[in-house]
Formats: sequence, structure tokens, C-alpha cells
Amino acid sequence: MAGHLHALIFYTVLLGFFTTLAMFLLQLRTYWRVDHRSLVVLAASSGLGMIYSALILMTLVLASDMALRWFFYVAGALFLTAQCAIGVWGTASLFRAFEKASAERR
Repeated sequence: MAGHLHALIFYTVLLGFFTTLAMFLLQLRTYWRVDHRSLVVLAASSGLGMIYSALILMTLVLASDMALRWFFYVAGALFLTAQCAIGVWGTASLFRAFEKASAERR
């Protein structure tokens, strides 16, 4: 049962990593087209999310020492916290830009 749980955790972290990578690429591509700062902020948030996922994967794959696992989890928690804060900031900035553009069209 422990092996199945480990495999499921590994799968969900990989799924999160590749989903975040896809969002990162979409954000950069859109930034190159529209040149809006909020997309850079969102891409930075996605980059932090990929680092978080990589740290958790390293914990699952490489770390057998509990002190090293603890380090990876704490570092991961810090990157996840930063990702969340920066992601909300970038999303709010993007929504404000949409509101402004919508008001200008009326």
C-alpha cells in the first residue's frame, strides 16, 4: 500500500509540474504578444510553482535522510507561499487591466 501511495503522490506532483509548465509557456507567449506586465508576474508565479514541484519530487526521489527531506519540504513551502502570493497579485493586475480595457470600449 505504501508503494501505491508513493506512486500516487509522484503522479500528482508531476501532473502539477506539467500543468504549471503549460501555464508558464502560455503566459510568456501571451506576454510577447500583448506586452502586459501582469503576465510577467503570472509567469514568475508559475516559475516558483515549478520550483516547488521540483523540490517535492526531489524529496520523493532523492532524499532518504530526514534532515534533507525536512529541508526540501521547508524550501518547498516557502516557494509555494511565494507562488500563491505572486499569483494572486498577477491575477488581480490582469483583472484590473481587463476592467480598464472593457471600460474604454464602452
